[in-house]
Amino acid sequence: MINDFITFGDKNFRLFTNLIFYFALIIGLGQIFESGTEFIKISDFEMIYKPLNVIFAGMSVLMSIYLYLITTNWYLKVARITFILVSGFYLVISLIWWFNLFYNEFDIAGFRLFLAVFISFLAISFKIANLGNYNIHPAVLFIVSFVFLILFGSICLMLPAATTKGITFIQALFTATSAVTVTGLAVIDTGKDYTFFGQVVILILIQLGGLGVLTVTNIFALIFKSSTSFRNRAMMSDLIKEMGSKNTFRSLFKVVMLTFIVEGFGAILIYFSISSDAVFNGKSFFFFCISCCVCIL
Repeated sequence: MINDFITFGDKNFRLFTNLIFYFALIIGLGQIFESGTEFIKISDFEMIYKPLNVIFAGMSVLMSIYLYLITTNWYLKVARITFILVSGFYLVISLIWWFNLFYNEFDIAGFRLFLAVFISFLAISFKIANLGNYNIHPAVLFIVSFVFLILFGSICLMLPAATTKGITFIQALFTATSAVTVTGLAVIDTGKDYTFFGQVVILILIQLGGLGVLTVTNIFALIFKSSTSFRNRAMMSDLIKEMGSKNTFRSLFKVVMLTFIVEGFGAILIYFSISSDAVFNGKSFFFFCISCCVCIL
């Protein structure tokens, strides 16, 4: 039965990765639409959106099991076991969210949101990383990735739920550009004029801008595939100035791990140096995440 499952997966791998990619886009855009707009009736929207979450979670579980079964690399096995656990938890949470269970026990919607965004980004990363297989100059791909991230961030910041009083496109574009390029400049007060949703968008833009879109997506994409093409390795070697392509992704992991270590150490120092509850305003974990991104600046 396991061999039949692997054979079926081998034959339909491209089809399933495409399906998961499109579902990831739907889930991601649906979340932005739900959180960022105020002109929809949430109950009607969730009648469609909740089942889609369950389907996407189920597909992610099946894909994660298949990926685990076909690899012999110990590091990839650990990564894919983690993917199985995360996607399985996402499936359980999505079912609980669909049937409105245990809402008083813990934050179902919050867990579902985090897992949906995480797995959606992982699935989309696989497609973005595959752009390196096309005949696109690394410098052009690098610039396009940042331009797309800036424009997408600008659109998110212009959503009604992102600000307390609305902003112009120029203000949103300036803020998104500043966040992605980690310059730290702002034309309006980030703490007062942006809502929690808007601040989360800025937080994500800073993190992706600091590490680099292609760096993050290529690392995430390794969970989906056991190896990368020579063209893709050469592209990433050029981006991070690695002399040889053999150790490119090992260098990428080192860059990301070192970044997280520095961020975490700096965030701990900032977090414990400010003990005022008025500053945290009931969102101490979110403040800790902000402190991490501040360390990039």
